Amino acid sequence: CNGVGMATDLVLDDGKRLAKRKLIEENREKRRREELTKTLVNKPEPTEEEWELIRTVTEAHMGTNAQGSHWKQKRKFLPEDIGQAPIVNAPEGSKVDLEAFSEFTKIITPAITRVVDFAK
Repeated sequence: CNGVGMATDLVLDDGKRLAKRKLIEENREKRRREELTKTLVNKPEPTEEEWELIRTVTEAHMGTNAQGSHWKQKRKFLPEDIGQAPIVNAPEGSKVDLEAFSEFTKIITPAITRVVDFAK
């Protein structure tokens, strides 16, 4: 660096260079934390229109969710004893694989719950 004309007092040795990099990284991390704190503190309350959308989505989810006491009444295409009929006819004439449907509900129900929780 000195050979190309840089001022000697501006040239950092390895220790100073590492210290400067560490300070820069610490400052970046500090700014990230401050931004995150500012974002969390200044989090706006949902508008009335957003609350209405949240209520609508929540009610729709509760009305179709595969949990709760009313779900068995809505599953007319499932036999009472699943072991007796692994494949059943759906109202539209197509067949439903109960094992696949069971696996699907195990996967999709938590996903729907997370979407609703996110919307809240």
